[in-house]
Amino acid sequence: MNKDIRVSVTLPTHPKTIKLMRRLGDRAFYCLIRLWTFVGQNKPDGILNNMDSEDIEIAADWQGSPGEFVETLIDIKFLDFENETYKIHDWEDHNEYAAHAQARSEKAKKAARARWKQNGLNKADTQDNATSTDKHMLKNASSNATSINELCPSPSPIPSPSPNNNLSTSYEVDRRPSDASAPASDENQPEFSSGLEAETDVSAQSSDIPKAKLKIKKRNSIPDCPHEQIVDLYHQLLPELPRVQAWGKTSQANLRARWREENARQNLAWWRNFFIWLKESDFLMGRKKDFQATLSWIVRPTNFEKILNGQYHVRGQPKQDPNAQAVAEFLAEEC
Repeated sequence: MNKDIRVSVTLPTHPKTIKLMRRLGDRAFYCLIRLWTFVGQNKPDGILNNMDSEDIEIAADWQGSPGEFVETLIDIKFLDFENETYKIHDWEDHNEYAAHAQARSEKAKKAARARWKQNGLNKADTQDNATSTDKHMLKNASSNATSINELCPSPSPIPSPSPNNNLSTSYEVDRRPSDASAPASDENQPEFSSGLEAETDVSAQSSDIPKAKLKIKKRNSIPDCPHEQIVDLYHQLLPELPRVQAWGKTSQANLRARWREENARQNLAWWRNFFIWLKESDFLMGRKKDFQATLSWIVRPTNFEKILNGQYHVRGQPKQDPNAQAVAEFLAEEC
């Protein structure tokens, strides 16, 4: 069960809220919050299935004329009515964490069932293998006891290790002569994730063993996405937009994907320029319509692509190149 919802700090002064209180009084604001908390707890996807206007007004603790509160919410766009079903307007955009509560719960239950099933199978296999091994060892011991004594009446000498075979490593090395013309195959070379490349000679203590070469293979790695720093840039450059109150797994995955898609995006200079470019859109900033973009909404793949293509900016307005400007700023900072 979901235990909280997100409410913007600008809600009390929002034009829709002011209209609601002008038409129905200040208590209507309390009823709105009361309805949202009910939805967050009982209908976390924002869809009010099997609820009519009376049910909604009971959940909101509305004490005025029947139907008046619901009709006003629909008129102001706090509530939608589609296909004979009520639902909270833009609930998923403003309460993404609550909207996916049911999906998270099902995923957790599924993972728990899989773990219990796997643990049960592993335990059964371990017990079966142990029983089979014990029986096999007992059978062999009883059948071979006499033959062993007959074939080996006296203890056989155990060969001592050669003093010249003391070379030991924890990895597999190429023991071909160092002057071999062909390079060693990468299949036999150890691979490390240190991100370094080096070549080390290991001197063998025996003259019969040539020098061994260890090659550490280089790996290219993408820097981790700095979620906190990007969120701080969003707050700093776009203070007019709703602040990030919670940054759930879905939003983290979307931002991480946008960060990894292009090399140019893997530095904060690019994101600084991107937020400056976004600020020029009247639609995204809420200067033209009753809508304001949130960071969770921005980093969704479809919305992100539309922003970069200038679809939310004024037509005919020259488009900036976020990548080129970001690279220039990044190089300037490095110099």
